[in-house]
Amino acid sequence: MNFKENICLLNPSGGNQFPERFENEIYYVEGLLGKFTPLNYISNFSLKYVFQGEEHYIVNNAKKKISDGQYLVVNNQSEVCRISSRGTSFSIFLGADLLGECYRSLTMNNEKLLEYPFTERQNEVELFDDVIQGKLDFLLHLKSRVISDPNLIIPIDYYFELGHSLLSNQNKIFRQINRLDRGKFSTRKEVFKRINIARNYLEDTIFDEFDLNKLSRVSSLSKFQLIRDFKCAFGTTPHRYFILKKLSLAFKMIRSNQSSTLNEIAYKLNYSSLSSFSRQFKQVYGVSPITIRNK
Repeated sequence: MNFKENICLLNPSGGNQFPERFENEIYYVEGLLGKFTPLNYISNFSLKYVFQGEEHYIVNNAKKKISDGQYLVVNNQSEVCRISSRGTSFSIFLGADLLGECYRSLTMNNEKLLEYPFTERQNEVELFDDVIQGKLDFLLHLKSRVISDPNLIIPIDYYFELGHSLLSNQNKIFRQINRLDRGKFSTRKEVFKRINIARNYLEDTIFDEFDLNKLSRVSSLSKFQLIRDFKCAFGTTPHRYFILKKLSLAFKMIRSNQSSTLNEIAYKLNYSSLSSFSRQFKQVYGVSPITIRNK
């Protein structure tokens, strides 16, 4: 299966043909700037991962923005419109049969798999379809391979690996959903979508001040419910999550950007003074920023 490059050149003639073309295929999109023609289609299961820049979609009438280090999961037979792309990304399309096989391998024990290796009945797979934070190592590895060999041929067994990795990651997400203290699963899933919006917003505003009121409005949750459910799902409060992400970024900036002073880094991360930045940094890492810089 040939690796496709630059999805903006595709112009499918018929709506029914489009999803059939996009099954067990990978599209690498790099540096799309200027005018962009929106692309509408009914999607198979798919994964949109942004390495740099951002992309904008409308999925089942809901707007989705994907930024650096985020990925969007799309369920089978979803209505998708890709409305803009500015950066570098992957679009991976997985067939329902393939993902069903991956699901069986994860949920059935070895005895059952040996007894029914070719069962025609496929489990109904439903993914948590939203923008999700987190780097996917298997995609970073794939990107490096593509850059070194633009004519890379992707074998079918690689798509099974992708499907398995995606479902394993989804399993972690569903465990987070089930931590929420709610009745029906549909309610827990909706609450998780809202606190996930809050988490994505914190990631996008890491250089700003923490604003619980705005976070509450963005996620459409009361402040009390937001704090309680965020901690329940992610193990920490929104404010603590924000601080840890900010200081993690500071740590990387201190180590990698020798041209910026500690004052400049503190200012960029919206600290009122170097002393307040240093104090908070030491509380988390046990050493001062100057110690990290000197090392």
